[in-house]
Amino acid sequence: EHKILDQVCKIINENTAIPCTTCRYCEPKCPKQIPIPDYFNLYNDMKRFEKTSNLNRVNIQANYYESWIKGGRGAAGSCLDCHLCEKVCPQNLPIAQYLKDYIKKELEDYEHRS
Repeated sequence: EHKILDQVCKIINENTAIPCTTCRYCEPKCPKQIPIPDYFNLYNDMKRFEKTSNLNRVNIQANYYESWIKGGRGAAGSCLDCHLCEKVCPQNLPIAQYLKDYIKKELEDYEHRS
């Protein structure tokens, strides 16, 4: 049973670009109201769909991101680099860097692919 669990963990980890556990400790600390865990989840899903060449689903993830912004939540590009989010992250993730390198670059600046 332990070997099977180890294999499952390995598969999950290999298919998760940003290892956020969605604890949401970071979110209330953000002065720009960036829903950090939600954006990380969108990005992780986007990467999984790209691996399966499901570009329609990739486009949908980008649309979800746009709807968060239109709904009044902060864009990844609005991050102030204050690092308040990182101070409370139990995973010690470089959140500000992930927002710039992954979310802004690949979701915010996304151009729909066909």
